[in-house]
Amino acid sequence: MACEPLALSLIRDQYAPPPIELRQAPLSAQLANYWQYFDWQWARSLPPGARLAASILFLFLALVGLWTHLRNDRKTFIYAGTLFFTVTLLLVYYLNFRYGYSIYWEEAPGVAAHEVRERDYFFIIGFQLWGIYAGLGLVSLWGRWTASEPSGVPERPPGFSARHRKAAALLAVGLIPFVFNFTRADRSDERAARNWAHNMLQSVEPYAVLFTYGDNDTFPLWYLQEVEGIRRDVTVIVQSYLGTDWYHRQLRRLTKPCEPDESPEDAPTTTVCQRPFDPATAADLYADMAVTPPPRSAVPPPSAGIDDLSRGQSVPEDSTYRLGDWISGTVRGGDILPPPDIRVFQIARQSLGDRPVYFAATAPAVWSRWQLQPYLVRHGLAFKLVDAPLQASETLVDLREYFPGSALPTWNDRIRTGALLEEVFLVNDLLEWEEWPEPSTRSSIPTAYYAAHAVQGISEELHGNVEAAERAYRRANHFARLAASGGESPSD
Repeated sequence: MACEPLALSLIRDQYAPPPIELRQAPLSAQLANYWQYFDWQWARSLPPGARLAASILFLFLALVGLWTHLRNDRKTFIYAGTLFFTVTLLLVYYLNFRYGYSIYWEEAPGVAAHEVRERDYFFIIGFQLWGIYAGLGLVSLWGRWTASEPSGVPERPPGFSARHRKAAALLAVGLIPFVFNFTRADRSDERAARNWAHNMLQSVEPYAVLFTYGDNDTFPLWYLQEVEGIRRDVTVIVQSYLGTDWYHRQLRRLTKPCEPDESPEDAPTTTVCQRPFDPATAADLYADMAVTPPPRSAVPPPSAGIDDLSRGQSVPEDSTYRLGDWISGTVRGGDILPPPDIRVFQIARQSLGDRPVYFAATAPAVWSRWQLQPYLVRHGLAFKLVDAPLQASETLVDLREYFPGSALPTWNDRIRTGALLEEVFLVNDLLEWEEWPEPSTRSSIPTAYYAAHAVQGISEELHGNVEAAERAYRRANHFARLAASGGESPSD
């Protein structure tokens, strides 16, 4: 079928959504979530009551604009109106989101019942159209106000009359979104996401594969690699994409050794072969490492069966697996292993011995599937998978007794993590913040920084380095305050 890729994209096949008739939340709750996002568009920085008044005003203006368009040009309204309906109300029904990230917690208290973040960006085209029609409605009202002089007043020649000047104040309404959204939307001089990506990439060794879990811990890394050219040798692998039939093939090309007559720069916009390690874009602590390009791709060849995974694999009975010489675990009978998890296993096994294997500190769902926690060692904001016996030493610190039952790995490379936190990481701007501005990342990024510094503080204290421990604890406490900072409530 020639249009099959498009059809699969339209139905969001790679995310395996439930049937559209099986609602993930009541339609009323989904529409309430849409209204919440609509309410954010016009005057986000105002208190809730004043912001609601602004939203109703712009809703009225947009409806006037729609009516004006319909009345004056029905033919184009059919096209524009169809688009408008499709990217607003119909899109709410089609996307079939769970309960909003920040609303309906009393009705649905479980985390799994809610979206993992605010999803307002899905409706950006619709909000643009709302803005266009609000502008059309505003101009329409202005035109009606200035269309004719009052009775008994002589008709004046065309021009900008006193009546026009008086009515011009109405047009100032169009400045409301700019004035009252600017402080909420302004990101000038804010480099939290960019520096987060820098700190994550510099946490891993040359030619590493780095497994991430979702958008927030992946897209900033890709930006830094593709736009700023930093640590392009690292292969960032987002686990959720591994369920598709194209992503792992792209990774196979991206990590295969370059032939003598080819270069990764031959086609800058496509994947050709493994990109080289550039010490100029890496932390100085890697300068003395023996760095050689991996001899094979990180992704197994098609003969390994990785290309044929189209559905989850059922485990018939309790089974033991071996990932490396020292790394092993069990899977329970009756479990279903989805393709992304199977491919993580295959890529990690293929890579061990050829290149370092890391998991982002924000990706516990990726390593926990294979019970890899005992074999992971913290390097800054990432955990290295170590296929060897782990023993406490001047470098390695085992913190299991300090974090009993923790879902995070408890081994810490004290020397590496210390060098990263003190000499490499870009966090000075964050240390001046009083609160974290973005609610949807407040519980993840500051918490990851907190964990890294807290673990390092304990590690230094155990080795008698009181000053270094106190410095790490001070930073850990600051990031803990940022993670708990209120700022604007997500539902405001």
